[in-house]
Amino acid sequence: MDHVSQELGIGVASQSETDNEAAKRAEVQHFENVVKAFLYYKEHGTHVVRKHEASFARLPQGHQQIVNYLPAKFEAQKQCLQVNQDFLATIVADTEGFIKNSPLLTGARTRFEHIEGSSLDMDKIRCTLRQFVR
Repeated sequence: MDHVSQELGIGVASQSETDNEAAKRAEVQHFENVVKAFLYYKEHGTHVVRKHEASFARLPQGHQQIVNYLPAKFEAQKQCLQVNQDFLATIVADTEGFIKNSPLLTGARTRFEHIEGSSLDMDKIRCTLRQFVR
């Protein structure tokens, strides 16, 4: 934008509006990603436990007997995943209230056809759960 346009105020408001819209879109995207991560927690955790179970199953029988406590531990982990998911679902259940009370979140979704989460997202969720436990 040139100096004359700035002095006349031409284009200044539209740039500010564009920045506000971009900030709003970023906030909505972040909010939706957080909700998705909360919803994806159990699926991700179950996938990790299944990988460990498969690794255990590939061990020779003699080695499986050495660590024979692992199958029970895997089942306990699955139960913990369910308890944690129930807790996270309770948190996410009221996200509609966040959207209604925040002009920045207008248009945000809380229901999704496909949900994925990254390892970083899952680390953040585990950290969040630890904070609630403390």
